[in-house]
Amino acid sequence: MSLRCLNVTPFKADVTRSGPRRCRASLTVRADGSAQRLTNPLVLPSGAVLTPCTVKEAMRFAGPAPELINGRLAMLGVVGALGSELVTGKSVLAQFAAAPLPVLALVGALSAATLAPIVRGANLKEAFGPLTPQAEKVNGRVAMLALAALLAIEVSRGGAALL
Repeated sequence: MSLRCLNVTPFKADVTRSGPRRCRASLTVRADGSAQRLTNPLVLPSGAVLTPCTVKEAMRFAGPAPELINGRLAMLGVVGALGSELVTGKSVLAQFAAAPLPVLALVGALSAATLAPIVRGANLKEAFGPLTPQAEKVNGRVAMLALAALLAIEVSRGGAALL
């Protein structure tokens, strides 16, 4: 016999409301003291079902998050490094040494912003106009190679690569 159903979300516990949009998991407490965890998938108005995953599942070696996060960081890093190198004349390593905290804060913020929809179960195969997931992967891979090449050139030259 089930006594009560407690809907649990990451930030609050809600006894009165239930449904696929308000919570992702529920805990049923039985009279014998056992508990059973049931998951309620998120359902979009289009009828698509989103299946949430844990951070550990998203960040595993072949998971969806590592390449996506690294690619987005590399795309932002290449544009930022080349732009600020043209403006200041300093190498990427010198710029990072001068102000590491803003760069690390940006890395953390972009990583969290990329990881949040993945953990919530976002559809990563859906295109957004001309921005397709395949194009983002290719652009991210090219940006990772470009950033590595930029750093290698700067280390070999001992200064800025473009000047």
